[in-house]
Amino acid sequence: SFKHLTADIQWAHHAPLLAVIDINANLYAYHVDKDCVVTKYLNIIREDDSIPIDAIPRISWCPYIPEADEPHEEMHMIAVYYVSLTSSDSFSQKQLYQDLNN
Repeated sequence: SFKHLTADIQWAHHAPLLAVIDINANLYAYHVDKDCVVTKYLNIIREDDSIPIDAIPRISWCPYIPEADEPHEEMHMIAVYYVSLTSSDSFSQKQLYQDLNN
């Protein structure tokens, strides 16, 4: 049920989660249980043509490293970015946080 062709796919290192991003930078995340049953975990859909035509969206799972004065509970994030031969841009951490919490 992807809106566009797949650009990247990554397994999480910390949990049985699979993230997929399409060529429009729409993000799809799924939980995959031990019996390979797949459940939608998160979808962030952007307007069509949201990134430059020559951009290649990528995803990367990464740990969240809190500041020294923040609580130290284990958290993980997913970075969404794209590379382009003519320009460079990325989602800001604040924007991604807002998208994930809406």
